Amino acid sequence: KKTTMGSQTPKDVDADPPPKATIASRREAKKREREKLLASAPTVHPVTGAKFNKAQIRRMMRRAKAGLPFLETEEELQLRRKKQKTEEWELRELLFDGEREEKKGEEEGGGDAGEATEEEGGETDGEKGETEGEEAIGDDGRTSDDAVSDDTASDDADRGNAPPATSPPSDPVPPDPKYLYAPDGRPYVPNARVPKPVKAGYVCNACKDAPILPPHWILDCPLRLANVLEKKLERAQELEAAREAKGANPAKKSRERHGPRVFVSGLPFSWGEKDVVAHFEQALQGCGGGRAVRSCELQTFGDSGRCTGQAILTLATDGVATQAIRRCHGTTVVAEIGPGKKGEDGQVKGGAKSKTRECVLKVSKAHKKMGKVPPKILQKRERTDEGDATRKPGGKRKKDREKKQSHNK
Repeated sequence: KKTTMGSQTPKDVDADPPPKATIASRREAKKREREKLLASAPTVHPVTGAKFNKAQIRRMMRRAKAGLPFLETEEELQLRRKKQKTEEWELRELLFDGEREEKKGEEEGGGDAGEATEEEGGETDGEKGETEGEEAIGDDGRTSDDAVSDDTASDDADRGNAPPATSPPSDPVPPDPKYLYAPDGRPYVPNARVPKPVKAGYVCNACKDAPILPPHWILDCPLRLANVLEKKLERAQELEAAREAKGANPAKKSRERHGPRVFVSGLPFSWGEKDVVAHFEQALQGCGGGRAVRSCELQTFGDSGRCTGQAILTLATDGVATQAIRRCHGTTVVAEIGPGKKGEDGQVKGGAKSKTRECVLKVSKAHKKMGKVPPKILQKRERTDEGDATRKPGGKRKKDREKKQSHNK
């Protein structure tokens, strides 16, 4: 029986799409396999005892899926180190030795160095192509990321193992090329700061006398960057030498607090140095192993010589100074002021008994510069117009007003 356009046969209607249970079961099986491998994978390095991080665990999982043991063997570790050193050596040869060979070939009229550079460049492109495959596994069962990344725990365990004697020789040092300058002795390879491609005909002013290949912007010029780095290091060495020769500048020394000295304020005006020392010796009994207070610098007024209420004490040790702050800061001292002032009749006001006053002491660490500046002298202003009647309140103004009124009349 023929069907019209757009109609379906009973067979087409009854046909079911592929079951989704198959995809789900596959995912579930992969998940169970991954959990099983993760449970059997070691979490701690057997030699160093260091825990593996997530990247190292993923690397071990990829090795296990490829049928290899979780941890690298001694031979695999040596091969990986040898491969890394070979890649570094080839990179140096590609960057610098190829350029020197090319210049030498141009002088001799040959192009062997250029061909060698192209071959090395092709190998580098091939190696880059291998790194694009994230799950690509090499002959030793490790991905390209494994060859570049370093297993910290394995390196710590096998740090004393040197590579075999067949490692490539060290790169020859060219005669004073500034673009090879670097503090650690390795070639100075600058990072590209300008991502734009170099325009045709652009000439770098930094290396225009001896152009450095490949073409680059002046901000990325190895010669310019090396010169900047060299000047920075020379400047740092000069500053360090000057600092060692002259010593620290006393004007720029940090105003750190001096250990065994404390600053005391709130002292009674009637006290002297002996009273201050006696009070603190009594408060710090058993702290200094004898005399706790070694010296006292009492600040006094210049005219009367009395205490201004401030002093700087030099104690035995830093610990004694700390105890002085803990024990004496905020304490109250009762000081005698003396009898009241005498009146016009010669008798003492308020009785002949001496008065007392409570003083709260404040103790803190003393700066180095404390005690060098004398305290301000509080001088009483002397009045020079006591006998002048015109300076009395309203005296001169009153006379002027009376004179003006009489003139108006």
